[in-house]
Amino acid sequence: MIKTILAFLIALFLSQIVCGQNRDQPTDTLGWHIVKERESMQSITAQYLGVTWLWRENWELNPDIKDPHKIYPGQRIRVILQRELPPQSAQVTTVRRRVEHQATSEPWTTTIEGELLRENDGLRTYEKSSTELQFADGSMLKIGEQSLIFLQILKRDLVGVNRETVEIIKGMADIEAKPTDRRNTEIEIIMGGVRNRQVLDKRSTLVSRSRLGEQGRAEVMVFNGTAEVESEGAMVQVPEGMGTTVKPGEAPAAPTKLLNGPKLSYPSKNASFNYANPTFAWQEVEGAKAYRVSVFETTNNKRVLAATSLAKSAEWSPDHLPAGQLAWQVKAIGAQGLDGYSSSEIDFEVTSEERDMVPPTVTVTFAGYGHWDSSDSLVIDPTTEIVISATDDTSGVKSINYSWDGSTWHTYKEPFLASSNDVKQLYVRAEDMAKRQAEIKTVQIAVSPDPPPPLRLKRQ
Repeated sequence: MIKTILAFLIALFLSQIVCGQNRDQPTDTLGWHIVKERESMQSITAQYLGVTWLWRENWELNPDIKDPHKIYPGQRIRVILQRELPPQSAQVTTVRRRVEHQATSEPWTTTIEGELLRENDGLRTYEKSSTELQFADGSMLKIGEQSLIFLQILKRDLVGVNRETVEIIKGMADIEAKPTDRRNTEIEIIMGGVRNRQVLDKRSTLVSRSRLGEQGRAEVMVFNGTAEVESEGAMVQVPEGMGTTVKPGEAPAAPTKLLNGPKLSYPSKNASFNYANPTFAWQEVEGAKAYRVSVFETTNNKRVLAATSLAKSAEWSPDHLPAGQLAWQVKAIGAQGLDGYSSSEIDFEVTSEERDMVPPTVTVTFAGYGHWDSSDSLVIDPTTEIVISATDDTSGVKSINYSWDGSTWHTYKEPFLASSNDVKQLYVRAEDMAKRQAEIKTVQIAVSPDPPPPLRLKRQ
């Protein structure tokens, strides 16, 4: 619900009319004013409305005045005595999964797209659920999962300001607002004792995120535009590309820089998977303490299918994704817990609902001659090559590795020779694209300078 309560001073007037009955326009009470000594259009406007910058609107009410800076004592002019914006509504444009709303003094009910929310109405989302609201000026508010917000009326001694006010009880709200021709438009997010105020203008797009954690800590991230964050009588300006945190009962922390979006490594654009649990990988971002990965549908309003917050790791595998055309992106989380910029979005395809739960099969063969001795060690001649292979029928083989001590692993690229005449243990492992690892195979090998019996070897 959007509403501005306008403060005004009452003055003597000869007559008054009410205009602007369109519910999207302000309601003005007009009257007459007799100009006094040393009064100007600005001072008269401030007398009734409390601010000077609406003086041009008073000038427009008096077409016979050619120069607004030349008015005279005793002159009778028409002015705005009072202005009030009528109650407005926010419309629910998108509902993803389970979302409910509550009208004043009414029980919670299921929210559907097209629903109108009015002043003091509540909105809540559940796990993996989200919704979007659109205000009269076209600005969008995105509510993340497990959030609870209320649309409020906020009284202020500011005149002519169109203020959209949302109170976050818990959870997260994203603002996306395009430049507007409406003058003096603000969006204000209230989180406990914290106020996050952002002004819309004709020049720039506003993109920001506000989040209230379980411990009552407020977080504000400004991706485009600027914000003013106020708490405990202190206020900080948060410029574009920065964010701040506010602990309960404390002043806002000094703004810190938001991290850039990670560079995505795998899956690449338009990759196709015949299994439902592919692995996602990206390059680490300096200063990141965690990452948030989101997988969503490219249709159906980009409904989020899977999301996670990770420790400082650059890989992640979901339990299960549905078949379809999907996309993914990653955000880096900074040391202060603030979300950074999103990475680019990469489209991919899942063609099967089946998960890859079977690890690859590993085979070790020997190209050359040798024999098995009484201790079950393989004795080979110095020219016998060790050949390792792996197969995986679902996701495919990602890597094959071998080790001579079980701790230092090497990537297998091509057949190789044993390096010494000592008896040693060969360890072999493989991993598929779904990060399933085969059980480690071991073979005890000895290289003998004496020619072994002429027996062709093949053992797995």
